[in-house]
Amino acid sequence: MGVKRPRILVTRPKEQEGEFLRLLEAQGLEAVSFPTIEILPPEDWGPLDRAIQQVERYQWLLFSSVNGVKYFFKRWGERRGDPLPPIRIAAIGPATAEALRGRGLQVHFIPRRYRAEELARGLIELGIKGQRLLLPRAKEAREVLPEMLRAAGAEVEVVEAYRASRPRDGERLRRALEGVDMVAFTSSQAARNFFELLGDKGPEVAVAAIGPVTAQTLRDLGISPQVVPRSYTVAALAEAIGDYFRRRVEDVPIDRLPDQGR
Repeated sequence: MGVKRPRILVTRPKEQEGEFLRLLEAQGLEAVSFPTIEILPPEDWGPLDRAIQQVERYQWLLFSSVNGVKYFFKRWGERRGDPLPPIRIAAIGPATAEALRGRGLQVHFIPRRYRAEELARGLIELGIKGQRLLLPRAKEAREVLPEMLRAAGAEVEVVEAYRASRPRDGERLRRALEGVDMVAFTSSQAARNFFELLGDKGPEVAVAAIGPVTAQTLRDLGISPQVVPRSYTVAALAEAIGDYFRRRVEDVPIDRLPDQGR
């Protein structure tokens, strides 16, 4: 009988989970999908449409997620369809930057640490005082990025490009947790939705967070994550989770390992 693979519950949105699932499987783990976020269009396209029609007035276009890129350019194609005029573009991290480059766009700035605070600090160092910046994002996103930029003298317009909704079937989540060894969170919203959906103190399993912001959200919810990678990417998270379970196996005495046909 072989050693049971650790089971990891992935809470990432369905549209974005594929790469993470593959990376976990490549680490020798069993990945189980239960998205705690559903990505939806905004209830009102008006603010985004107006920003798209007047995009020439902005000096910077900021993206804090892959979904922001997806929904902004989906709507761009529907409302304009022409090439994006000259405008500087900033992305919060490599996945968001890759989504932009995949559309043939140049990314002018990516922070060394993939956090809203670092994106703001980097832009401030580049000199954005008096400039107009457009930030298409989720309705539920943190306010730290626009607040820091406005405090530095920039004019920031935030427009809702998409919504992150929570599923409603808590009982299905409880069933999905059966036999799970760890729950992995790639955003604060996924974590909050998970615990709201579960409706109790949380799972009796290990927990992983993609970075310090998500880790702090979990602590605020009363959960201490066992895994937080140094680099805030799904690749780094998958590797860190794999390392965590390999260390656990190495720490088990040889006479307690499952029979492997010796």
